[in-house]
Amino acid sequence: MTTVRWFIAEWWIMLDRSERITVIRSHQHEWRMCMQRAYLLHTVALVLLTLVVGTGVALAHADLISSNPAAGARLAAAPATITLVFSEELKPEGNLVTVTDASGAQVGAGDTALDLNDPGRVSLTVSLKPGLGDGVYTVNWTNASTDGHAETGSFTFTVGAAAAAAPGLPATGAATAIPATGLLALAAAALVLGLSLRRLSH
Repeated sequence: MTTVRWFIAEWWIMLDRSERITVIRSHQHEWRMCMQRAYLLHTVALVLLTLVVGTGVALAHADLISSNPAAGARLAAAPATITLVFSEELKPEGNLVTVTDASGAQVGAGDTALDLNDPGRVSLTVSLKPGLGDGVYTVNWTNASTDGHAETGSFTFTVGAAAAAAPGLPATGAATAIPATGLLALAAAALVLGLSLRRLSH
């Protein structure tokens, strides 16, 4: 190690002033290039993180994860209320749960409510009219999550010995698509990413 240091010191002494300046400038240029590449790599990482997180937020929605009675359930008697539980927090307004019998007549009481006793604010309830007989009943729901998205869906349950119907349809709604603002954000992030990669390649 001592020999290497001596060699470097002797080499530096032998250089004239202009050569020393050239060496210093060369190292300064390499340092600036390294810092620039590090900055661009940092920018690229932030853009990629924005794309992942932003897309995830844009696609978030309140899915139906359970209900009472469950979809496709067969009951001995009609329940007094229907409860639906979703995967995301819901707003107090904008939710609707209706229940119809096989003829399409409304058998719900029309009192859809967000269960305020649920700390997660993810449960909706609706009462049924008393004295419902055997048959297949269809529950149709529309929710309003706190992020502004809405979903709709339906399922059936059977009371008594009536022939069971299909359990229900999958949920649909605006939450399955990326909003226009989300698309603009993704486009801007992709542009920044492309420019950063182009600079990095030079």
